[in-house]
Amino acid sequence: MAGVREALVIAVGEYKDPRLSRLHSPSVDATKLEEVLSDPTIGGYSVRTLVDESSYTYRQAIEEFFQNRNLDDLLLLHLSCHGIKDDDGRLHFAASDTRRDLLGSTAVSAGFVNKRMERTRARSVILLLDCCYSGAFRPGSRDDSTVHLGDEFSGTGKAVLTATNAIEYAWDGEPRGAGPVESVFTAAIVSGLQSGEADRNHDGFVSVNDLYDHVLVTTRRSDRQQSPQRWLLGVSGDLRIATNPKHSKVGGLADDLQKAVHDPMPSTRLEAVDKLENLCRNAGQEVKRRATEALTQLCADTSLRVSTAATQALQRLPSATPEN
Repeated sequence: MAGVREALVIAVGEYKDPRLSRLHSPSVDATKLEEVLSDPTIGGYSVRTLVDESSYTYRQAIEEFFQNRNLDDLLLLHLSCHGIKDDDGRLHFAASDTRRDLLGSTAVSAGFVNKRMERTRARSVILLLDCCYSGAFRPGSRDDSTVHLGDEFSGTGKAVLTATNAIEYAWDGEPRGAGPVESVFTAAIVSGLQSGEADRNHDGFVSVNDLYDHVLVTTRRSDRQQSPQRWLLGVSGDLRIATNPKHSKVGGLADDLQKAVHDPMPSTRLEAVDKLENLCRNAGQEVKRRATEALTQLCADTSLRVSTAATQALQRLPSATPEN
């Protein structure tokens, strides 16, 4: 059974504690990110968005998000908010009701998110952190001594992209007249996915590595002092986040099969292999040719299961009879 693609987008810009300044970007980021992730030609995710909610609401939503999952599910969690380190250097994500003097009970700790990610059965999990000090989430960081992602998630297919390193501030958009504002990090993600520019190797897909490279280049072009970070924790192959909507798909095939060939989920692409092999045996010459091209393309798939299945399918096909 093909897995599902789901995303949870959490954004907090308004805070009750006067010691936490208002952020202009999160609500705008959340709206635009939801739009691009839910677009069936790009992400195809089922998206839940929560803006300016309490820490209790976020903890419950995060726990529910990672529970009762299947192995082939693809999960994406995005957090856009203040990131605050406590006196011990541990990272917390601020909610609307967060108090700086009571982080343990009024914020969402990085440790809590870690544990939920650790326990999920889904083998493909992507975490996007757009907040100050978000790099403190990294494994082995002295600024977050209780978070060891490398040890906890080795071999389980988790990818973490952060807006900053462990000591930087994430830039929050500044109002420009009446127009909307965006953060540098999330704006780069949205624009890269919408335009297809994040497909760095032009293979029709946007992988975690593609997206990181795009965000890094885009951030460096700005005048903001941010250093996006990336950690791949036991990821096998190149984890695909989305499809490049501008990439020319394999022509001559049914729309649903074209989408399956370019689907971010390996299990869906694996199902496409069988359908393509059947077309290679039974369809007309033009469709056979297109199906063979698609199988050949899948032989180089980042998923070993898919590439192996496609290679074996081609090997099983009868050789073409030379024309006299």
